[in-house]
Amino acid sequence: MTFPAVYFFFAWELISTHWSHGHDEAHIRRNKPQTQTGIRIPRSDADKERTKSDSSTPEERTVALVGFVLLIAILLPQENRLKHRRDFDAVYQRGFRRGSRCFAIRVLKCPEQPTRIGISISKKVSKRAVVRNRIKRQVRAILRSFLPRTKSGFSIVIGVRIEATECDYPQYLQELEQLLVKAEVLNGS
Repeated sequence: MTFPAVYFFFAWELISTHWSHGHDEAHIRRNKPQTQTGIRIPRSDADKERTKSDSSTPEERTVALVGFVLLIAILLPQENRLKHRRDFDAVYQRGFRRGSRCFAIRVLKCPEQPTRIGISISKKVSKRAVVRNRIKRQVRAILRSFLPRTKSGFSIVIGVRIEATECDYPQYLQELEQLLVKAEVLNGS
């Protein structure tokens, strides 16, 4: 299994184990005073028995852990991120370009640096942030799996084209691999 797949499997095991122990009914918090109007009015003596450690439910802790594990699984390492506008501008001005149906990449050779990658996706691709963020997450996961095969010393900007909304993950994987091999950033196979 690849690195992101291991974390996904771990997260899935957490969820399935948790829900298989009879936690599938709605959770009702205990030890919380209810007022008649439905508005919680803090009282000085209301939560003295509760400690900070039990303020969240097991379900909330499980969801938070799963979210954190999935977030770690899709993030690029800090040293492999292209972060600043000046870095993006340098790649756009001096880098060479390769393109496919869903992506346009720009690559700039930067010797003696780790390979750094940035993703650019415009609102022209989709007006909905949910769609744009899903594409970015999928591209990041693919790029993270390519990192061991990536040559060092490159700055790469991956531009997402409008047609990417019509494609799925296997197409992203295939196109990005072909583009990076064509740009001589990725070692073949």
